[in-house]
Amino acid sequence: MQRMAGAVRFSEQMTEPALAHVALAQYITDHPEQPLLAFVLDLSNTWLRDLARRHAETESDRFFMMASINLVNCIAHADVPTPRA
Repeated sequence: MQRMAGAVRFSEQMTEPALAHVALAQYITDHPEQPLLAFVLDLSNTWLRDLARRHAETESDRFFMMASINLVNCIAHADVPTPRA
């Protein structure tokens, strides 16, 4: 969660939108689980667009996004034990 919070804080402090876009692109490019991240972001964006289309957004929707990305990061950065011989 600290990793994600740091990335969000970093991008929010940028005053130049183009730099924020570059930082986001770098985060995605360097992510160890790109396919999983892409899948979760696609599903989340579809869900959020549907909410916006129906004018059904709530404050708690951002927590859904945070939890989804946090779960992806937990999987991506988990220590995998090496098998014993």
